[in-house]
Amino acid sequence: WRLAAVLVNLRTWLVLVVEFEECACAFFQLVAQKGYSMARIYIAGAGGAPANNFIRSLRESKRRDYLIGASCVPADLFLAGVDERHAIPAARDGRYRDRLLALVKKTKPDFIHAQHDFEVQAISNLRDELSALGVRSFLPRKETVDACVDKFLSYKRWKSAGIRVPETFMLDKPEDLSIAFSK
Repeated sequence: WRLAAVLVNLRTWLVLVVEFEECACAFFQLVAQKGYSMARIYIAGAGGAPANNFIRSLRESKRRDYLIGASCVPADLFLAGVDERHAIPAARDGRYRDRLLALVKKTKPDFIHAQHDFEVQAISNLRDELSALGVRSFLPRKETVDACVDKFLSYKRWKSAGIRVPETFMLDKPEDLSIAFSK
């Protein structure tokens, strides 16, 4: 069972990676088609390891993009090799939406990139508002993002698709643990 769950999880993540890669490639193709020599790219989580790897990759390329870094950990911003730095609330903070939209209006990025699950989900939920401001996210469908962030939703989708997965329970209160172990 464990191996089956790992393989199913790996397959799901590979599909997600391919979907994300296709979205990112679409952005860079669009930039090339429009003849931009430089794009303004908003990078969420700047200063953290995943975002810094993305930043380094852009910096090592022949592209000369203008990078706008934002993080909910202000100290991390010192580690980010970006052109502009901004502190922003965490993606699950009630102030995130308004602060992100205000920051996007101010900095005018062409593209927004996030890697942390909660930020990807928050940006996915704001895709229409971001698009109205001229910012592209190139994220997979909202349903795909939600299924990857919510592990219980992933479980339910796999099970309904007939994929053998270990029985999984949502634990909302301490009594649920006793019920799960009794099954």
